[in-house]
Amino acid sequence: MAKSTKKKVRALQDPTSRMQQLGGLALDEIEYRILNHEASAQELTTLARLGSERTILENEKLRREVELLKAKKENLEASQHIEELFDNAIKYMGIYRGEEPDEDLF
Repeated sequence: MAKSTKKKVRALQDPTSRMQQLGGLALDEIEYRILNHEASAQELTTLARLGSERTILENEKLRREVELLKAKKENLEASQHIEELFDNAIKYMGIYRGEEPDEDLF
C-alpha cells in the first residue's frame, strides 16, 4: 500500500458488500496515487472508462434488466399460484356436485 497511514477495516461477510468495500478501498488507493502523481496509465484509463457516460448507461441498463427479470419471476409465481387456486376450486365444485374427492385434495 502506498499510503503512509494504514487503516484497519473490518471485513464484511456478505460477498456483495465485501466486493463493494474492496472496490471502494481500491478507488481510495488509486485516488491517492493520482494525487501523488504515481498512478499508472492503466489506472487512469480504467478510471476514465468507469466514469464515462456509456459505462454509466450500460450499468443502468443492466440494473433495469435485473429488475425486469425479477418482475417476470414474481409474475410467473403469482400466475402459478392462481392456477393452483383454480384447480382447487374446480375440485371443490366437483365435490359439491357429489363427485368423489381426490386424495391429494386434503
